Amino acid sequence: MNVSDPQLALRGHFVTLPHPLGGDCVFEATRHQLSDTPAAYRRAAPHFGADAAEVLEGILGYDAARIAGLEAAGVLK
Repeated sequence: MNVSDPQLALRGHFVTLPHPLGGDCVFEATRHQLSDTPAAYRRAAPHFGADAAEVLEGILGYDAARIAGLEAAGVLK
């Protein structure tokens, strides 16, 4: 895969997004270019555990004590 290929660049084949642990991250964009529902790229893939608080608190409804217990037990590492 050649990220400097002019034809791929013209088609917007590669997307570059910042990653919190590794600088810029280059990945392949979607192969389908839809006019009514274009693809949107909000962020690079999350690192392990990056969304843990959102899932535990927001989705599962765990309180701070329960999350602290999981952390102390080594479950979240």
